[in-house]
Amino acid sequence: MAGEFLRRDDPTTLPLAEPVLQVLRLWREHTPYRSEEDWIFASPHYHGKTPYTYQILFRHIRPVIERVSGIKSSEEAPIGWHTLRRSLATLLISNGENVKVAQSLLRHKTPKITLELCAQAVSTDQQQAHKKVVRMVFPTGFPERLKARSTTATA
Repeated sequence: MAGEFLRRDDPTTLPLAEPVLQVLRLWREHTPYRSEEDWIFASPHYHGKTPYTYQILFRHIRPVIERVSGIKSSEEAPIGWHTLRRSLATLLISNGENVKVAQSLLRHKTPKITLELCAQAVSTDQQQAHKKVVRMVFPTGFPERLKARSTTATA
């Protein structure tokens, strides 16, 4: 089903902001799977050659989302990878990004898919609330503080 909506032939890389890259580089320095062939969040069961997708979602990402949002995941309304993709689409469109940019980032075949399946209308109040949460979760200087802390811990 995902093949109907995603552009698998797109060779472009995903652009990441420098603070995100810094955190990922720091992670790479401390993970046992550091080669270019290894996944960034690699499964220890397959020695870095496959991603650690569901374990990361269930053990790390979902608990943070539940704690920050106050919404609990359930069988009827699971918090999963699609939730994050839908949130990204909604934030991009509601912040005035061109739908073609959102389509490209999400790897959808058409902008119609991005708008109809992913993006939801978001009020200004919701946008402001989201920005506050982002500042709480990922404050200014976070990558530098994280790097300093990890350097101290390993020294």
